[in-house]
Amino acid sequence: MARHSKSYTVAVVTIGNEVLSGRTADTNFFHLAGGLTDAGAEVVWHASCRDVVDEIGEALRMALRHARLVILTGGLGPTPDDLTRKVLAQVLERPLVLDDRALAGIRAFFDRRGVKMAPINEVQALLPRGSEVIPNPKGTAPGLLIAHEGLHVMALPGVPWEMEAMLKETVVPWLGERTGGGRITHLVLRTCGIAESALAEKLSEFERTLPGAATLAFLPGVAGVDLRVSFRGSPEEVEGQLSEVRAQLLAAAGDHVFAEGEDTLEAVVGRLLLHQHKTLSAAESCTGGLISERITRVSGSSAWFDRGVVTYSNASKTKLLGVKASVLKTAGAVSPEVAMEMASGMRERAATSIAVSVTGIAGPTGGTDEKPVGLVFMGLDWGEGAVACRFQLAGDRELIRQRASTMALDLVRRHLLGLPIKVLP
Repeated sequence: MARHSKSYTVAVVTIGNEVLSGRTADTNFFHLAGGLTDAGAEVVWHASCRDVVDEIGEALRMALRHARLVILTGGLGPTPDDLTRKVLAQVLERPLVLDDRALAGIRAFFDRRGVKMAPINEVQALLPRGSEVIPNPKGTAPGLLIAHEGLHVMALPGVPWEMEAMLKETVVPWLGERTGGGRITHLVLRTCGIAESALAEKLSEFERTLPGAATLAFLPGVAGVDLRVSFRGSPEEVEGQLSEVRAQLLAAAGDHVFAEGEDTLEAVVGRLLLHQHKTLSAAESCTGGLISERITRVSGSSAWFDRGVVTYSNASKTKLLGVKASVLKTAGAVSPEVAMEMASGMRERAATSIAVSVTGIAGPTGGTDEKPVGLVFMGLDWGEGAVACRFQLAGDRELIRQRASTMALDLVRRHLLGLPIKVLP
């Protein structure tokens, strides 16, 4: 018997040898848990198992004891090691039968691509008797839904993009009809340049004044900390709270907030440059092109980004950017003086409105007591003026490089918005 609660409970079983090998991340559970939670359900149990009949069967039986809905992902392909249909038939005591609707969907998938369907793919249309077909808009394997002793069992493909499409198009709407309008709505504000602990201190009063059904979560990542306020209720109930809570959160977090939702820092910078009819170039050392890479992820960035140059050696800093050899010798490559000359040299050569530069020690080697690993200097030159900034970043080599690229982009954002910039004394 399932343990029922006021919420709609879900158990998830992810199937596949590759998941348990440690070589493949279980992104299916990550996306499922997020989608199911947003639909107002509660994920109460999760297991992963190998492509072994007995192990899948054991996981399914345990899942049925924990939740009202069990979702299995994986094992719906046409090959002998795709065992999910067989296990469902055994555990639920429902013989496999050829489903005409499922077979028609598989054939249509191949027809749309002008490819002849192999006979082996017919296996994917064998479903436990009484199954409802869940259409697969991205692949051949149909999903299925079975009502069983007051509970429900769903099986979805293990291919991530297929599973994600079916989750969005079928599973979430199906759940929405059963969670009584208790969907969860998220307000996400993205921050950078401030630690999680400092943010928590800033937001202590804000958190105390949240509406009763709302919760605040701190989601730290490489680029910064996302602030997520979650509201449970109907769209009408939530709409009345969103604008007020957004204004309060913005006021509490201050100018560290750079975007809302899934917007990125590089996209924000791009829009600001476009709006102000300005262009940007970048001179990079320790970031090795990461700033330019992030910028060029943004479609249309050629309208505001001219070029990026990686000058890793001292010689390249002199030859490509005009950094004086005497400055490199006296101040060292990792210094505010070199950062300033890199920025000014980049702006002059690219003829852009603004240039940003980065030079630092990413580690794990190269640090000294005077200049430890994680020390990064940045320069910003906009023609009428220039500044240099110093940062001491934590983490391993990759984290330092990623965080440096974020701080460089935020430096540009702050300049464009006229926000305070913590410059060197």
